[in-house]
Amino acid sequence: MENETTKPCRMCCQAIPERARKCPHCHHLQSATQAFFHNPGAQVLMGAGVALLGLVLFVLVMSNVFDHKGREFSNFKGSLKVLETRIAFSTTRQQDVVVVVGAIENGSDVSWTYPQMEIVFRDSDGKVTDAQQVQGPRLVLRKERTAFSVTVARLFPETKYVTHEVRLLDASETRRGFVD
Repeated sequence: MENETTKPCRMCCQAIPERARKCPHCHHLQSATQAFFHNPGAQVLMGAGVALLGLVLFVLVMSNVFDHKGREFSNFKGSLKVLETRIAFSTTRQQDVVVVVGAIENGSDVSWTYPQMEIVFRDSDGKVTDAQQVQGPRLVLRKERTAFSVTVARLFPETKYVTHEVRLLDASETRRGFVD
């Protein structure tokens, strides 16, 4: 070296300032790290790696969102009870309807979404006159009571709807982290 304030270029061996990042003669980057990150091949490789990582994360998140099976409702069916139901009759523009109002008490440690319910209507003789399956409330929180109201088409005169029974058939477990 000519003096202490210069060093040789890593590529062309010309004298360059000691703190130079790039050779003024051949324009070669002096730091191996800088040379790597400014290399077009390395940039393509890093971009592909980031894209692949993003794709893997996307697939993992989507598989958790759409393939979440959750726990079997049948194992918890006894923990959910339909309480305080009553019916009312009404007429919409299109048809006569029966409105069923009640509450579901969830005694389990699991929150459930979209419970499927069956409503069985009986006449004064106790004979089944109508039965319909409906979707209940969107969310039944763990260890809580949830009110619901469902409307079904009335197919027979009001006298055929003397008593009713609401049963829970199925539900899906809420994704973890969604409600907790």
